[in-house]
Amino acid sequence: MREEETDERLYERMLRGLKRGRFPGDFDVKLRMCDPRPGERILDIGCGIGWFAAAVASRYGADVLAIDASEYAMSEARRRYGDINNLDFRVSDALLIEYEETFDKIVCLDVLEHFSNKDARILLKKIHTALREGGSLVLCVPINDVWHLPPVRRLAGFLNIPTFEHKTFFSVRRVEMELKQAGFSIEELSPWFWLEDQLRMMLPHTIYSLPLVGKYLVGSVNIRAVKNSRGPSSFLRQ
Repeated sequence: MREEETDERLYERMLRGLKRGRFPGDFDVKLRMCDPRPGERILDIGCGIGWFAAAVASRYGADVLAIDASEYAMSEARRRYGDINNLDFRVSDALLIEYEETFDKIVCLDVLEHFSNKDARILLKKIHTALREGGSLVLCVPINDVWHLPPVRRLAGFLNIPTFEHKTFFSVRRVEMELKQAGFSIEELSPWFWLEDQLRMMLPHTIYSLPLVGKYLVGSVNIRAVKNSRGPSSFLRQ
């Protein structure tokens, strides 16, 4: 299967939800953590089809650069949100970022887990460099994540279920450590239960409102972290 065909299948479910006006349940949490202001320069790394970047640019007047490595995601983002003047979509590899203290804030939602341990640390270092002094990062990563496990991915392939590839497992403790090593101070941490949110999007309210156990099995954590002046720890500079 060609890469663009895989991307189209992966984003199809999300697009159906967005067309019905449904956003991830922690959308407001992410927006509050980002706290966008008019005229601020904000970078959205791994923006997907651009729903968060579009909200930040259109609702709050921030100047947003949104990047993603997927040609399909970028074409869909431009189709949906290309008329927003203060929003720029670009196809780009996050590891090729070479910005120096350019952005007031950076958003990186459900992206870091797609990189190896080494590359995830490199990306955090690049984010630190790209932020202005005192700038903030809004990061979301999965916790209790099963999609990085080869047996789960093999089962999904057998069932013809398209999945994003997760290469790194994060616990809350680990992501806190990685951020501190990269030169950030954590200011806020908020958990989000992925399965609960997906069921909310897909099921009728009467069914969704029944007691659920699954919401405790798979989740994510949203973190707001601020750039320290001292910079990344020494092992990242090697």
